[in-house]
Amino acid sequence: MSQPSLHKSPDDKAPPPSTTSDAPGPSPEESAAPSDQPEEAISDEAGSEGASEEPSPAADAATEPASEATAQVSADQALIANLRHLLASREKLLAEKDDQLKGYITAYKQATADMDRERDRLARDRERALDQDRMAIAGDLLDVLDNLERSRDSVAGGGELGDLVQGLDMVYQQFLGALSRLGVERINALGQTFDAGLHEATGMVPATGDQCDQEIIHEERPGYLLGGRLLRPSRVIVASSGE
Repeated sequence: MSQPSLHKSPDDKAPPPSTTSDAPGPSPEESAAPSDQPEEAISDEAGSEGASEEPSPAADAATEPASEATAQVSADQALIANLRHLLASREKLLAEKDDQLKGYITAYKQATADMDRERDRLARDRERALDQDRMAIAGDLLDVLDNLERSRDSVAGGGELGDLVQGLDMVYQQFLGALSRLGVERINALGQTFDAGLHEATGMVPATGDQCDQEIIHEERPGYLLGGRLLRPSRVIVASSGE
């Protein structure tokens, strides 16, 4: 049995070259081969690229309320911080005012206590001064009383009338001296024109001779001044011309 020849005969011609393109095209196996990446990964990458390039309206709508809530919380926190600061400053001011008020109260109490002590001291000094004045007056009156007792004893012992008059005149002058040392001054009313601020008229008589109208012609009781002020008025009788 003969074997087929491995050599081609001259009659066997090669197929003509393709006129469409010189580059070889993909083989059927290559065109039919699947891609290395799965379709889902490819679609996810495409979606992510699209999302990164242009955010969706739903994502923006979800972000805006969160931003507004964060801003509101920040504003509330700032307001609370301001209120706490204001409250702390008011408490500090109130504490200062309270300390100042306590100081005023303490000073007032101290001043009141000092005033009370000063009032008591003045009252004691005034009482002491009055006691000294009373003692001085009593001492002068005791001297007058001693002279009156001597005059009385002289009359009781059968003394002369002249001695009695002399003794009484001495007592009178001594008493006037005691009054003068106290600031008491006798009002000289006889022959003066009537003055309602110094005199008290107990009667009026027609003027005679060279007497003038409203002239004091008689003194029933002498008047006295104490330190320039009226101690008691003089009781007098006044002449009237009848006009």
